[in-house]
Amino acid sequence: GFMSWMTLMLRKVAPPVLVLGVSAAALWAMVKWRRTATPNPVETPPPTLELRALERVDFPISVKSQGTVEASTAIRLIPEVDGMVTAISPSLKKGGVFRKGELLVEIDARDFELAIARASAQVASAQLRLATAEAEAKVAAQDWQEIGTEKEASALLLRQPQLAEAKSTLAAAEADLEKANLDLERTQITAPFDGRVRRAAVDAGQFVRRGEELASLFGVDRVEVRLPLPLADLRFLDIPPGESLEDLRRRSIPVALKGRFGRHEHLWHGQVVRVDGEVDVDSRMLAVIAEVKNPYGSESGMNPPLKVGMFVEAEIQGRTAKDVYVVPRSLVLENRQALAVDAQGRLRIRELQILRADRQQAVVEGGFEPGDRLCLSSVDVPVDGMKVNVAGKEAEGGK
Repeated sequence: GFMSWMTLMLRKVAPPVLVLGVSAAALWAMVKWRRTATPNPVETPPPTLELRALERVDFPISVKSQGTVEASTAIRLIPEVDGMVTAISPSLKKGGVFRKGELLVEIDARDFELAIARASAQVASAQLRLATAEAEAKVAAQDWQEIGTEKEASALLLRQPQLAEAKSTLAAAEADLEKANLDLERTQITAPFDGRVRRAAVDAGQFVRRGEELASLFGVDRVEVRLPLPLADLRFLDIPPGESLEDLRRRSIPVALKGRFGRHEHLWHGQVVRVDGEVDVDSRMLAVIAEVKNPYGSESGMNPPLKVGMFVEAEIQGRTAKDVYVVPRSLVLENRQALAVDAQGRLRIRELQILRADRQQAVVEGGFEPGDRLCLSSVDVPVDGMKVNVAGKEAEGGK
């Protein structure tokens, strides 16, 4: 019984236990006498970079802006006398072109010719009265001398008041005649300059009154463009504080204006003629005014007219920055740093002193060290002082 049962159980349990024991012993032996593998380090070769020599240069700085072309000279055509319009120039229509001195509007002159005739008669009458008064005063003076008294004659006795009245009457009559002549001249309204018509509201047969606007005109000998600039950009322009308009014109700061006419882009040239006297409250910018001469006629015949109302982009020539580096803008990092390789062939992260930067390039006053060469290649993880290889002829060193 019992012994038989025990023998049966041992036969069933012993083989698995024996297997587990042998496995545990083998595992222990493998851990105890294992051979530790020593990893071989993989060396990353230094990156090979393309470099460019750094040179200090004198670089002319330009300032960019934009604006709308405006007329330098613009007036309202207003009659100085009342009357019926008898004739107008064919040019006096919207968009019309006229020359200086051209007759634009003619007003009926008959009333003013009659006024001249009346004023001329008054002058003749006043001249006669003055001649009579002078003669009477002369006779009165002679009579007093013949009496021989030592007493001084009164002004009334010598007819001095009558003489003064005759003189003033003549002066008034002559003034009325001059006024009548002026009114006659004003019946013919001529163009004060070469220009164009912005708008017109007059025609022959219309009765006009003094002070009533007949047309709006603007000159075509020159136009202006108002160019707002950030206050920080003014330091790059060669405009000393308190510069007079004459000095500013004499300084002749060039401005290049670029605009589209149809499907083509064209270039016009002008100069800065004045600076606004106050800063714009909303934009915190100060405007300079550029002037272009002969905008409606090109010297070369290649450019179309620079018309009033056109939108243009401007580039104002500023002062020349002395002894600076000019670096492509794409090589300047966001934190105003740039990568360079020093004379020992190690990568350096330089903090730049940037004078001015735009989308194309940065003008750098300082930050590079002697022997530095500008790194043109991108580095994934730049580390200051890391060893690098140099590609091409720059491997021997740069300026």
